[in-house]
Amino acid sequence: MSLAEVQQWFGSSLQRLPERDEPELYLEPSLELTAYERLEIYHNQYWLRLFKALATNFPTLIRLFGQGAFEETLARPYLLDHPPSHFSLHKLGDQLSPWIETHYDRDDRALVRTFAALDWAANQAALAAAWTPIDFASLGATEMLEHPIGLQPYIHLFALNANYLDCRELFLEKGVEAWNTLPFPRLTWGEHFYAISRSQKGGVVYKALAKGEYQLLQMLQEHIPIGVACERYSGETQEISLWFADWVSRGWLANPPSE
Repeated sequence: MSLAEVQQWFGSSLQRLPERDEPELYLEPSLELTAYERLEIYHNQYWLRLFKALATNFPTLIRLFGQGAFEETLARPYLLDHPPSHFSLHKLGDQLSPWIETHYDRDDRALVRTFAALDWAANQAALAAAWTPIDFASLGATEMLEHPIGLQPYIHLFALNANYLDCRELFLEKGVEAWNTLPFPRLTWGEHFYAISRSQKGGVVYKALAKGEYQLLQMLQEHIPIGVACERYSGETQEISLWFADWVSRGWLANPPSE
């Protein structure tokens, strides 16, 4: 039996334990443990580490479900379909939100999928690279209107049908076990627009947006010059200068990398 065959068997056995007598074909027993018991230690540690990493990346979901239900209802079936493919566990769960859409069939699927998407956006906002902010002071009026603008890659925009991000903040104020007995935060239904981003000090923050502000930011995310975006914008224009000043102060507007 080749080393590659043993490695392939061992990797698959970490995900799914084989029959009790199978490990004896690949592993030697120790003085105190059978081959199966030796494998079982690695199997259990593999899952514990992945459960912990996924819970870290999705802090709202583990509070929503509780630890046991989170692990067995979401984490284990998801990870069997999408085992880790990157050395960094910060990337674990990149397909969880679309996986919930197709594999989680309970009545609260939309709510669970939305919280998963928000958790993942917060995770990515903390880790994404930053582009060089635009120095608007060096641009003339015409240049400013024609200059291609990009939103920093750590900014994630959301148009939601309830105040999910406000509820997420309340969930995160308390630990996982506290929500076993506390009533969940109540959602307020209606149009809500948000940006999840990273502050200039490095922390993940979110900002509630006006609908028009969200629409303009969407256009800028496509690297449309501010002059063109303003021409396409169909809402009230008196607040654009205030929004623009706020985006500049936050460092949101950046030079997109050249193709």
